Amino acid sequence: MKNFQLKSAFSAFLLLFAFTFTACDNDDDDTTVEPQPVVAAVTITSPAAGQEVKANQTVNITGTIVAPNTLHGYTIIVRKKADNAEVFKKEIHEHKTEIAVNQPWTVDNYTTHVDLELEIIGVLDHDGNTISKKVSFHAMP
Repeated sequence: MKNFQLKSAFSAFLLLFAFTFTACDNDDDDTTVEPQPVVAAVTITSPAAGQEVKANQTVNITGTIVAPNTLHGYTIIVRKKADNAEVFKKEIHEHKTEIAVNQPWTVDNYTTHVDLELEIIGVLDHDGNTISKKVSFHAMP
């Protein structure tokens, strides 16, 4: 009987020893989610695509520019779609990783319907790399 108790105790010790080395090791199935890298992007919120604006109306050009590294400014251009003639241009020199665009612009005194295009160009670095977005809209008399 004493031999049986010794074997049982020894078996229990081996079982406990085995669990200690298998249950507590570093699991490779870590559920930590890696953050997604920030990708450079331009978002235009106003004017909206296809929006109609009136002659002499003040339009707030709004949007955001984001980048993983510091931006070096941006340019806002409004062009006539028919001939690419610039009707408004503003360059802003600003150093941030996220820039909020909020620029008022007064629509020219058009006497007929004119198709326009807004482009916001973000300057990513001093090497001339840029990111841009365009949106088309309409000016009415």
